[in-house]
Amino acid sequence: IREKSPHRSVQGKALFSLAQRLMGHDKAAEAEKFFEEVAAQYADVTHWRGTLGDAARAFLFEMRNLVIGKVAPDIEGEDVQGVKFKLSDHRGKVVVLDFWGDW
Repeated sequence: IREKSPHRSVQGKALFSLAQRLMGHDKAAEAEKFFEEVAAQYADVTHWRGTLGDAARAFLFEMRNLVIGKVAPDIEGEDVQGVKFKLSDHRGKVVVLDFWGDW
């Protein structure tokens, strides 16, 4: 589809979809290359809630930073008593994070 379509948005969305599919088949290096290309060449193409560039950069961040064996990104929040904390304050300890919302 990417090679045959004359429409730039279709090309970008096809490449983005291919990258997502490769991630599901344990081909992260190939997927990363395609996400980088999407971010560079098709960043302005609209996609669901934003652009292909935003979506591709989010996948790249996840692939590079949010995987087993990597240090968790530092976050700040409040505990149930309203006391502010940073995740890094608990480095070396087992921490359970429960994200929820009431909207």
